[in-house]
Amino acid sequence: MNKVSLALVGWLAAAVVARGATGAQDGPAPTPSRCAALLQQADPTVQILTSSSVAEGPLPGAGNPGAAAASFPAHCVATGIIDRRVGVGGKEYGIRFEARLPERWNGRFLFQGGGGLNGVVRPATGSVKGPAALALGYAVISQDAGHEGGDASFGEDQQARIDMEYRSYERVTEVGKRLVLAYYGQPARRSYFMGCSEGGREALLVSQRLPLEYDGVVAGDPGFLLGVSLKTWIDRRELARISPPDTNGRPDLRASFSDADLKLIAARILRRCDAQDGLADGLIDNYPACRIDVAELACKPHQTQQCLSAAQTRVLGIMMNGMRDAHGKVLSVGYPYDTGIGEPGWRYKIGPLPVGLGGVGPLQGLFLTPYEPTLDDLEFDPQRDGVRMVETGSLYRADGVMYSSFRQHDGKLLLYTGSSDPTFSPLELIDYYQRLAAANGGLETARSFARLFLVPGMTHCSGGRSLDDFDPLTALAQWVEEGRPPERMIAQGSAFPGRTRPLCAYPQQARYRGQGSTEVAENFECRQPDEARTPQ
Repeated sequence: MNKVSLALVGWLAAAVVARGATGAQDGPAPTPSRCAALLQQADPTVQILTSSSVAEGPLPGAGNPGAAAASFPAHCVATGIIDRRVGVGGKEYGIRFEARLPERWNGRFLFQGGGGLNGVVRPATGSVKGPAALALGYAVISQDAGHEGGDASFGEDQQARIDMEYRSYERVTEVGKRLVLAYYGQPARRSYFMGCSEGGREALLVSQRLPLEYDGVVAGDPGFLLGVSLKTWIDRRELARISPPDTNGRPDLRASFSDADLKLIAARILRRCDAQDGLADGLIDNYPACRIDVAELACKPHQTQQCLSAAQTRVLGIMMNGMRDAHGKVLSVGYPYDTGIGEPGWRYKIGPLPVGLGGVGPLQGLFLTPYEPTLDDLEFDPQRDGVRMVETGSLYRADGVMYSSFRQHDGKLLLYTGSSDPTFSPLELIDYYQRLAAANGGLETARSFARLFLVPGMTHCSGGRSLDDFDPLTALAQWVEEGRPPERMIAQGSAFPGRTRPLCAYPQQARYRGQGSTEVAENFECRQPDEARTPQ
């Protein structure tokens, strides 16, 4: 029976009895009956724990800002656990999930990606970027990747690592599609995956390892080189060298650069580069042309304000331009010079860390084999510890370029990233996209199934001095279902009230046409840039 197991016969039979022999979207059977029928499913590997009907209206705590106030359709919400077991240390593990199945269904299925180290089941509303998918009529599923809690302690359990690395996404895909079939009496006509950050890694992962399961994938600011890239750890080591000690005697990275220091850097970037796209408007579209000599920011003799120390400029140069070893091998890439460095979201790089991340040290320990929960990330040595990342990193990474099966079934991949993302360098994603294109017939051929969008000023997944409000899922669905490839997506954002601009498919950039308001997207076109900056 292919990927739909024999247990599905029981699932589907129970659902049909509960709702009669009517169609999936217009049958008279009440939603509570269909929803309750999901509890009757018998499968030794999947337990449906709860199922209940939710009336139309808002869902507090439903995800992105604004999603809680959105009006969601009446729907069934089911929770469950897959492959429940007792693991290392007597801990209970299993892949917990939530599915929301709208009464007025648009025939589409969406797997909503996770974030951070997962460990929590987020509301399955499809609130990643743009309108919540559930509000648009999608059936949505989310999951915790096989462990509970936002820390990295699950790293001691081999199977839990595997579930987080890749396996849970296949299992939840299978179960989600089975739930859709059981509830509606027919399969989804289209299947999508959308996530940002860790969810972006997951999105790339399914396009590479489950190439026939999804018609379209949105991968935002993806951590696709988790366990492989050394950039975070090299940058933090260099920051530690110029940081004063905290109350525990450890380097206080938060004091390496003050907010004023970061705003000084951002202001210099803006003055130097804002107009290089032909318009001084607070957005740096032509990031490849933006180059800054960080030494220019160093304090002159007797200068103590509005400048950086020599030590700060040295570390800033390493972060922004990357580092090579004595033999010229790239150890870490840089960042595009962009305005986000002066925004609160960029402080992820130096702290304080976002609540719930669990600390960078434990995160790094997760990628070592054997697992080392007590590793101090500031003592991480690329030469000594980098080789210990190979085993786990090879399973986490999602940088494959073989897409023959995905392309053959007409799958589409939409990538986006903030040009000011401090978590995962945009230059790493640009480099990956160029390698993807080279392995698939060149850029023009690759654009037939994969497109990349850069968001000027945006930090990690949202925020920054940017236009960070746009709708990649609708653009993807139009590409998949109507054959309309996204040349541009219209964006807006609270940082520039009333302004709209196009986000252009790489390598094109937005350029003002020279007539009409500069606050209106229609007065801009997408053009090829004059030059490109590749990873150092």
